[in-house]
Amino acid sequence: DEADLLSDRLAIISSGELQCVGTTMYLKRKYGEGYNLIIELTSRSNENELKQDFRNPIMNRNSPLNSIHFVKLTEFFRKFMFDIRVKEQHGDQIIYVLLDDAEHTKIFPTMLAEFDQNKTKYHIKTYGLSNCSLEQVFLRVADEIKRSEDYERLSCWKKIQN
Repeated sequence: DEADLLSDRLAIISSGELQCVGTTMYLKRKYGEGYNLIIELTSRSNENELKQDFRNPIMNRNSPLNSIHFVKLTEFFRKFMFDIRVKEQHGDQIIYVLLDDAEHTKIFPTMLAEFDQNKTKYHIKTYGLSNCSLEQVFLRVADEIKRSEDYERLSCWKKIQN
């Protein structure tokens, strides 16, 4: 958080080599997933909903997340952006990833205004929208470095075998 607030530019170095450099916003756009939309649903309200959920084959039966509301919620967001994806789902909480580009971010105000008007309909307790963190950027860069190193090792091993 401090690096995000205090720095103009950020450089990521691994094994003495410069991996990337740029403003925090640039690095978040290049290496981040986008925006996280974190939604907490209200607890299940009645036994009939539970029975309907149990019959729904697309949801994990062990998940307490109400599948009916989950499906309706996902359909709602796909009206605005077809490429929204589910990042995580735990209990009554779901996290969607929204792309961070001009085309998508200009839709946010309209989408969230309509979402606010329909919170009761979709059984929303709370929600929040956040940009990716620098930690996610560092983890993504580290993962790319590891993949590159693994590929190089595999290539060397294949050359030795031939």
